[in-house]
Amino acid sequence: MQRVYFCTGTSFLTGDDVADAVLEYAWVLAQYGRHDLVRVPTRRPDGSAGRSTLLIGPMSQLSSEDLTTAGDELVDREFVRGLKDRSAHLREPLPVAQFDDAAAFEVDEA
Repeated sequence: MQRVYFCTGTSFLTGDDVADAVLEYAWVLAQYGRHDLVRVPTRRPDGSAGRSTLLIGPMSQLSSEDLTTAGDELVDREFVRGLKDRSAHLREPLPVAQFDDAAAFEVDEA
């Protein structure tokens, strides 16, 4: 498990894979000057499952700390896959239009 700290001084407990995905996504968002609202699966102090909402953007400062806990590891493969997909989508180059017909760019000088 990991405790993720947010720049506001708040923190939450979550699974290793979830924390890694959140930090990676925050890094990618910062690289591209983007922001996103993310609902992160968390473990509450009483051991129950919860969610924390983060607004992550270029100015976000996140860090994490490894923890040993008595409870089970929080695993949310769907959430992790979703963030990895979002990260990959941001890294994809934008499509470039290709024109086979140079006449489309001719200027009529009349």
